[in-house]
Amino acid sequence: MKRDCVAVISFIAVLLFPLLTFGDDSHYTNILVGDRAGALAGAYTAVSDDPSGMYYNPAGIAYASESNLSLSVNGYTSTSKEYKGAIGNRDWLRKSSGIMPNFFGMLRSWGKIKMGFSYAVPDQITENQNDTLFDLPSGTPGLSVSKFMMNHKMEDKTYHFGPSFAIEVAPHLSLGVTLYVHYRYTDYSSNQMAWFSNGQTDWFNSYMNSEEWGVRPILGLMWHQPSKFSLGLAVSRVFALRSDTRLQMTEKDENDKMAIFDPPNSSDMRSYPYQIRFGAAFFPSSSLLITADVIYHTPTDYVLFGTKRSFDAVVNGALGSEYRFRKDLALRAGIFSNRSNTPEIKGTKGENGEKVDVYGGSLALCFFTGKTSVSLGGSYSLGDGKANITADPAIIDMTYRNWTLFISSTYFF
Repeated sequence: MKRDCVAVISFIAVLLFPLLTFGDDSHYTNILVGDRAGALAGAYTAVSDDPSGMYYNPAGIAYASESNLSLSVNGYTSTSKEYKGAIGNRDWLRKSSGIMPNFFGMLRSWGKIKMGFSYAVPDQITENQNDTLFDLPSGTPGLSVSKFMMNHKMEDKTYHFGPSFAIEVAPHLSLGVTLYVHYRYTDYSSNQMAWFSNGQTDWFNSYMNSEEWGVRPILGLMWHQPSKFSLGLAVSRVFALRSDTRLQMTEKDENDKMAIFDPPNSSDMRSYPYQIRFGAAFFPSSSLLITADVIYHTPTDYVLFGTKRSFDAVVNGALGSEYRFRKDLALRAGIFSNRSNTPEIKGTKGENGEKVDVYGGSLALCFFTGKTSVSLGGSYSLGDGKANITADPAIIDMTYRNWTLFISSTYFF
């Protein structure tokens, strides 16, 4: 039966896809980091004059209006990916959601130097999913899959934390640097069971755990004309320094034969792209700001457990605006792109990938009271694309949806 049921085994392997992609490596703007920056859709390279500037362009903190301030952002994010006809011609929905501390930062003046420390979560995926499907085709006449059950848990979180420094090196020109410690943790487990109409069963289990340490330096430059316009440039890259990945897969077929794939731990490290951000900001009046960013990521590739993954160069953009109705109330909004860095899906065997370009918008209200401010807002993004997530060389349609709600507070002291 096993040789005749290739169609069944192909969708039993559907959840191997997260093992190869480690969450959502196909996009670079999965979370809009920061308070004002997030509300402006990440178009912040030429502004960056508050703690979140340490993440976007540390040169901007040289122009922070207060000598001391702190900022924290907490948000709830939810992502769904729907794969059309992925399992027995039926749609499969993958969901991730969770509450996260998006950003925290503090700034302090030290003579002409602005110093700060920040903590950012640029990516987080938390999945806890159980699916049961009935009466699926097996690929063998007279035989069907009476029940197919799969459950999996996955956490893939990236943390950046470290100091920043900035100084005005010439009139209207500042230089800044951030040195983040990079930490990424992935934990994945999946159980899948198929009951056939003849009473036989097939069970599959997979597990992966990965821990990665590195550094992410960010070098920034800003040319600033107060209350008129500014230009910003920031270059950064994650350099992985240590990685340890554990992988195990086990299958028990209808004849109770056990097959185990248990390779030695891998120290292979991901290769991350360079990120180059260029931004421009324009202040038409004291109550209006318009800002735009272009973000370029270089191509890269790496090998893990003998599987090579390649990523194309990608260009994204962001456009944001802030309008102050009055001294104590501001509206912030923006639009952004989150284009895929993966090659075109060709439908070749073992390809395992997805390509969907995502576009979204952000909106927030900010209330100012004395030395404090509170922001309430969120973002929504969506896209349609193609994927190949099973052992069959098939191209399927997929949709991507994400929404995030956040609340943030800033205190000047």
